Amino acid sequence: MTVKRPVSASLAKAFFYIVLLSILSTGSALLTLTSSLRDAEAINIAGSLRMQSYRLGYDLQSRSPQINAHRQLFQHALNSPVLQKSQRLVCAAGGENSLRAPARQLAGDE
Repeated sequence: MTVKRPVSASLAKAFFYIVLLSILSTGSALLTLTSSLRDAEAINIAGSLRMQSYRLGYDLQSRSPQINAHRQLFQHALNSPVLQKSQRLVCAAGGENSLRAPARQLAGDE
């Protein structure tokens, strides 16, 4: 014997599952977006640091009088809030960031 269900109940159930699936997929997309929000800015700053390191190397070889100004720009970019946040996420608690030691040596802090 076949049990007959109302068509409206079947449609309502299907619609409910479609809405539930769309809410879950939207939630996962928003979660992914918020976790990678500052990645582009951090990548841009990292590229800037690379370019500035080349400039500092040239300044050291040519004994440029602008080396102190370029060193301050490098330190400012290294201390940017985006990189500070990523340092807290990546580095172990109390650990020394591998970028910090050479930067401090370059700046004359050690």
